[in-house]
Amino acid sequence: MKKFLYTLIAVFAVINIVSCQDMLDTDSSRQSFDPKLNNKTDSVSYAFGVLRTVQQVADQYFFQNELRGELVSCTSHTKVDLRNLYNLTVDQTNKYDSVYLYYNVINNCNYYLANRDTALYTGNTNVSINEYIAIASLRAWTYLQLARMCGNGIIYVTKPLTTISQINDGSYPKYDLKTICLKELENLEFLRNRYPGATVPNYGIGEDGTTIGSTNWGVEKKYMPSRCFIPVDIMMGELYLEYGDYPKAAYSYFNYLRTEGKVTSNYCNRYTPRGISTYMFEWPSDYETLENARVLNPTDWNNIYQMKPNPDDVITYIPMAVNYTAGQVTEVPAAFGYDYYAKTVTTYARNHYFTSICPELREMQLIPSQEYNTLNDTATYYYYQKKLKSTQTKYTVGSSNIGDGRSNFLSSGLDEDSVYTWVNKPQSGNIILFRTSTVYLHLAEALNRMGYPDAAFAILKDGMQYGLRAFVNNYESTDRDSIFFYKQLMGQDENEVDIISKDSTYYLRPSTFNMLKTEIPFFAESNVEKFTNSSETNLASQVSCPIVGIHRHGAGVVNGFDSPYQFQPVLTAKLQYLNSKFALGIGEKPTLEDYINAMEDILCDEYALEFAFEGTRFADLQRLARHKNEEYKSGFGDKWLADKLKDKGRKINSLMDCYLPFK
Repeated sequence: MKKFLYTLIAVFAVINIVSCQDMLDTDSSRQSFDPKLNNKTDSVSYAFGVLRTVQQVADQYFFQNELRGELVSCTSHTKVDLRNLYNLTVDQTNKYDSVYLYYNVINNCNYYLANRDTALYTGNTNVSINEYIAIASLRAWTYLQLARMCGNGIIYVTKPLTTISQINDGSYPKYDLKTICLKELENLEFLRNRYPGATVPNYGIGEDGTTIGSTNWGVEKKYMPSRCFIPVDIMMGELYLEYGDYPKAAYSYFNYLRTEGKVTSNYCNRYTPRGISTYMFEWPSDYETLENARVLNPTDWNNIYQMKPNPDDVITYIPMAVNYTAGQVTEVPAAFGYDYYAKTVTTYARNHYFTSICPELREMQLIPSQEYNTLNDTATYYYYQKKLKSTQTKYTVGSSNIGDGRSNFLSSGLDEDSVYTWVNKPQSGNIILFRTSTVYLHLAEALNRMGYPDAAFAILKDGMQYGLRAFVNNYESTDRDSIFFYKQLMGQDENEVDIISKDSTYYLRPSTFNMLKTEIPFFAESNVEKFTNSSETNLASQVSCPIVGIHRHGAGVVNGFDSPYQFQPVLTAKLQYLNSKFALGIGEKPTLEDYINAMEDILCDEYALEFAFEGTRFADLQRLARHKNEEYKSGFGDKWLADKLKDKGRKINSLMDCYLPFK
């Protein structure tokens, strides 16, 4: 350990000064020991120096999460370090296991936080605090990744290490993941409470971004500095969720959406089964083409992964250099079959069903796993049937296990390329950290663990919008373990023909909707306008509504009363599956905790459908497993995780078997 820290001091005790133009220039040797950081404008050089160190951990962060999950498989071209990550057989020689890189970021953040003057004003505007809080959030994110990677015994340092004597005093404590979360939350809570209006800095650069440079194959790349930072409310939500304080996690995500986030979640994919062109696909015979076209929206889900400065849905990304001479490069695109650093464009893209923005390779090292393909290929898709209405107000919605539409970011070639599968997501050369969809789904996870699985399901089905009031039941059981509630009466009296008995489409409890008006106040009077769809009365199609359920991104008509995608049958099916698979011993009357556990697995599936191959999978599995151990049944999380990772190179008995060496 001392040797490691000596190395840290010798190489990274200083802040590298970089300008906007040479942010990606890793060869810069300019350094500064100015402890004041008291200039109103020049601190951008220090901040970008921190961002440069974040670039250096980008590949490690991505591969540690994606390879240790169950959604990818290796090929004959997979390099040894990646294969060992996949098999959970990493030793201290692995290039993607370096705490040194994480501490590099932390030490640079500590230097900035220790020396930046936060009392600089132009008029009544504090010109330094947005940047200061953004750097604090980056340090918290880095500590979280380090703790996820290594588990316990994380050396916690909050001051910059610049001399040998600072190491020799041996005063740095070692903490586990939960303590790390608490320590970082103390700092972020203080900053958020003192500066409630702080946002990520943009340095005067708008939505069009600023140029990084051009790829060797002639495409200009831009980035937005504001997209390189993590909003403090999101970071607090992540820490609280990891720690297990679910109400505070939910409130943090809500506060981000309320104050600075774009609430839209309307990124529904034009349906195509994975790797198959639409014209080769045969729809179910009762599929109504015209009406189902209304489910698709102008903003296509695949636009999220385009190489542009402000990609749809993306909140935070790490932009990597466009060539080897311009700065920090990335190996992620090449691992999935994209030659981001090619000299010229190959001919492969011409043989694809989908337009590629990046030259391709046939020697991909990572491909979708059988587990991922099965989850996608057997997923239920919901669509309007040719008989559009069964009554004057009710539409007919059919369903078929033809797969989830989000899988069409996978593509195969024609002819000799047909045996290859390209994963299109990484081809922009950006590592995505957070999306608006991340906020909504992690909010759903927090609400579920708070005891509101119906609210979590609402985020998947109809979106967190005020139209949810239409789904509130007028009856709530006094039995705390019962979560299925029914609309007992519609109409003037009991003789009305509109009476619906035990209609599971009214799935929200009154207490749940009240919670969303008070505790996590999406629908408090002051917030209703932001979280109300302009055409919310059109529950059948929600045309042009910005807030829709996340599951609709790839599953079609999941919203409203008419879809078969309903809380009771979906949750019951998952509960029965888990009960059978893991012999949970659940009888005829499951508990609320049983339903919460099942809803969590539904969310786990949604994480796979939404975030596969974005570098988040293992962190999600790890967190869910830990909470299943703590909140559901002791040891169940370990058993659950072992099943997820059953095809790895070594047997997994518990979370402890998944940690990487601290080196």
